[in-house]
Amino acid sequence: MQSNEALLIKTLLARSCPSARLSRVQRVQNKMLWREYAHYRDESLVHTCAGGDVNEMLLFHGTAERAAEDVLAHQNGLDPRFSNGGFYGQGIYLAEDPSYPIGGRYAHRISGSGGSRVQLLIVKAALGSQQEMGQRISAETRAMRMPDVRVEGPPRLLYNSVRGGPHRPFVSGGGENGCDASFIHVVYESRQMYPAYVIEVEMEMGAEVVAAVRAMGVAAAVAALRAHASVSRVAFAACGRLASICAEEQNCQAAADAGAIEAIVAALQAHPQVAGVQQYGCCALGNVCAGDDAAGLAHKQRAADAGGIELAVAAMQAHPQHAGVQQDGCRAMAFVCFGSDAAARARQQRAADAGGIELVVAALQAHPQVADVQQECIWAMASVCAGSDAAALARKQRAADAGGIELAVAALQAHPQHAGVQQDSCQAMAFVCFGSDAAARAR
Repeated sequence: MQSNEALLIKTLLARSCPSARLSRVQRVQNKMLWREYAHYRDESLVHTCAGGDVNEMLLFHGTAERAAEDVLAHQNGLDPRFSNGGFYGQGIYLAEDPSYPIGGRYAHRISGSGGSRVQLLIVKAALGSQQEMGQRISAETRAMRMPDVRVEGPPRLLYNSVRGGPHRPFVSGGGENGCDASFIHVVYESRQMYPAYVIEVEMEMGAEVVAAVRAMGVAAAVAALRAHASVSRVAFAACGRLASICAEEQNCQAAADAGAIEAIVAALQAHPQVAGVQQYGCCALGNVCAGDDAAGLAHKQRAADAGGIELAVAAMQAHPQHAGVQQDGCRAMAFVCFGSDAAARARQQRAADAGGIELVVAALQAHPQVADVQQECIWAMASVCAGSDAAALARKQRAADAGGIELAVAALQAHPQHAGVQQDSCQAMAFVCFGSDAAARAR
């Protein structure tokens, strides 16, 4: 590896990801792929671009759970047919800014590094004439399989690629101060790109960085969490900061707009065995989803769509003796499941299907003297057991069969001076006992 190549890559990283230290660079050498790329660029693409400008750039691409070597082992290298889609349909997504694939969980996390080392591809792409999408996202853009027509002709010419943004991971638009936003480029033809380098990057996170995260505002905290979700101490600090900020309802919309819901979910997924991340991640998720107005209901559905319900249940399952995880796991479940429309009923059923009812009961049994755990768990039981349709009646019966009624009564007895426990226990009993059939009468 020549030093000028490494210097170029360091320069690309330093522009927007100063906490990233380049630890390894491997040049990809594949004569067949290079010949196909160069031939397509020089013999075909050049004749369809405006002014003959092939618009060649070095861009970043993440291979997610698969190591770059495994992806490159395929005879076509990067192949749009294997794309899971995105803002602009089934293509290969390339970012100008490395923090975009790192923050969006698109970077491959190297095992054994605690999430601090990631692997990226640097791709040489001949983008040609680009269809400018700006920040527009719609069902039509998500269904794209190729760019639109550039010249009706004859000859009829398409744009060669798509350029959109700046976007943040998971969220269209640049957001406040453009935090970790990037222009993204999408190509739909594998011959338009050549995987030039595989790089490994060490995310350097000292105590001063963690302290800074704990003092950040909404947008900056979300950006830090997206960019460094794989680093447990940053995820812990950022989730804790968001939990604190979003305890005040006026901050919840700004957090959701910045992509907090998806970033929190990513942190929960990245650190299932780190109790602190699980606790504060669940607390932050619950707080962002606390409202019961139209915006709050939309936040709840976004959290459910991202897998937040199942992750809250998984956190409780993984840390049964950790009172904080049990408390905030139930808090997240209660807030995300709350509601009375069909979407809320579906969320409540998802929680039940994941085993949430039984885990709530187990938490009540494991922490009888911790009033805050009792309140949050009983509230979660009430939220999941709401409703009067057949599925809701079945959830009520599951709660009763697991001992939920008796545990609500026990909480009332154990914490007579705790208003929250008294209120939520009575509500849980009312919801679980509701009904007019024989089973309800027995409850």
